[in-house]
Amino acid sequence: MKDTQPILNLKITTMKKVIKSYMMAIVAVMLVAGFSAFKVVESPKIYQDDLPEDFIPWYFTGDDEDDVNDPTKYTQNPSQAPDCIGLEEVVCEIYAPEGSSGQPDLDAHIDPSDASSSTVEQLIELAMDHMQDNAVVKSFRIL
Repeated sequence: MKDTQPILNLKITTMKKVIKSYMMAIVAVMLVAGFSAFKVVESPKIYQDDLPEDFIPWYFTGDDEDDVNDPTKYTQNPSQAPDCIGLEEVVCEIYAPEGSSGQPDLDAHIDPSDASSSTVEQLIELAMDHMQDNAVVKSFRIL
């Protein structure tokens, strides 16, 4: 009787290599498909010159315990707020319309005629997330 063990081992080894190659190809295709499914959509850049005329400067008076989206933590008088020295830690100066309470209206839309446009609050959050100024956030300060 002829020993078939070496031939059988060769076939098993070959099958393992083929299966491994196919699995690696499938994983590669899944990775490519998975990564290409996500696309970074950049919102159009809005500049301060594009803001409505009623958007005026406001200065954040809060500290590290305060929420930058709390309208009561803003003043129109820069001398009542810490200096905006440009180090990026917290919002310092924003542009927003004055609300009925005499404080910045953070719910105001950048384009009042377009209810789907970004609000002041959304642009403050975006600036804080990326530590980068935008149409609403003019500068940052250190706490």
